[in-house]
Amino acid sequence: IATPPENTHVYQVDDFDSFQRVSTKLTRTLCLRIEEEVKAIRKRDFALAKDLRTSDQTSRSFRVSWTGAGSDVISYLLRYKVAVGGDFISIRVPADQTTKVLTDLLPETTYLVSVIAEYPEGSSFPLDGEDTTLEEIGLASNLEVFDETTDSFKLRWT
Repeated sequence: IATPPENTHVYQVDDFDSFQRVSTKLTRTLCLRIEEEVKAIRKRDFALAKDLRTSDQTSRSFRVSWTGAGSDVISYLLRYKVAVGGDFISIRVPADQTTKVLTDLLPETTYLVSVIAEYPEGSSFPLDGEDTTLEEIGLASNLEVFDETTDSFKLRWT
């Protein structure tokens, strides 16, 4: 009994020495076939998240949003780092969420962002983007109240 193609899977052995040679050849054939299957599985295209967007930028945070990859996604891996140097920080986001606010960022800094859809059998390629936090504006100084009335007032500051 053999699966196709029979010419590589069926052997007739007349003596035990021949069986050992066939066994070695069969082992190599099986190993190569398994390696081919592993490569095929790794090349499988898992659906990517789409339409990566950033919004709500401040000096210390911004929101990352994306369109979901499909119903069989188990989670998203959101990775971000300072564009020049730094290590990636990873956050796992549940499959039913497609937005996350990144906090504790540095002002006026560009960040690289990646969203990877995670499946039971593997992960998609990353969906990449970037954004820059805003300038940090200091506290108001020289606050002055003027033109006061019973229901209003004006403020001036530097």
